[in-house]
Amino acid sequence: MIKEIGEDLLEKVVKLAWEISQAKNSFPKYESYDDMYNGFLKAIHHNEDKVLVCCEDGEIIGVLNLFVETKNKFLQGQGGIFAKGDFNFVATQFIDYLRKNYEGNEMFFGYPAENEEAINFLKQINAELAESSLTMELEKNEFIKSLVSSDVVPLEKEYYDEYAAFHDKHNPDIYWTSERIFENLNIWKIYIVVKKQKIAGSILIRMVDDKLADICCVTIDSKYNSCGLELDLFSESLYDIFKEGKERVLHFVDEDANEELHAALKVGFKQIDSYRGYRLKI
Repeated sequence: MIKEIGEDLLEKVVKLAWEISQAKNSFPKYESYDDMYNGFLKAIHHNEDKVLVCCEDGEIIGVLNLFVETKNKFLQGQGGIFAKGDFNFVATQFIDYLRKNYEGNEMFFGYPAENEEAINFLKQINAELAESSLTMELEKNEFIKSLVSSDVVPLEKEYYDEYAAFHDKHNPDIYWTSERIFENLNIWKIYIVVKKQKIAGSILIRMVDDKLADICCVTIDSKYNSCGLELDLFSESLYDIFKEGKERVLHFVDEDANEELHAALKVGFKQIDSYRGYRLKI
């Protein structure tokens, strides 16, 4: 049985989810027990998000922190499905619940490649592999600034419309469309490279909190492939980010993005994990 919980069961549910997460990782990863607790608490008090549990014989055997965006028919498992015991059984109960209550939505899950149990289940239910990437991390004290050969500048209003078209054209399948970006512009840092009076490349960086930033995407016009724009964008934007007080930056690099990976390694990023993102039509 699947049911939504309130704050009265929060501590018990978070303890279970945290214990499971230490052995079977998923994305987004929680930095600490307190981080998970606060994330679940926020979901409970949100008008659309919810924390769901799977119960059997009165015992909680599964947890799902569900992000819900009704307007865009978008769902995401915040931390994936936490299952005690038989993962396939627990996950099936949650998927059946979603199909009954969120028909027509798209559900997204993220797991490390090493979590074969979860990935095999998603394959069995014909979820689509939407992203296969390397999880990279850069600490402030390991950043290596390279000489920049292009003029990398923060995005200004005069380029808003062009950037929106550029971003959407080159990133048609990501959640963060230009419309969503500009609706939440306060959480972003955007840098561009202009060549021949047109945007040739860009980097989109989310300010997660006071110390952490997350690179959403690095986008290069195909005419400028192998021109080193990735390295220029990394060097200039990250120099500013760290100067402003960030201590750590995360970045998910597509496994086939060789130029981007090379540039990321050159400025000091190190691989800490792998990522598989799956999309399921509910």
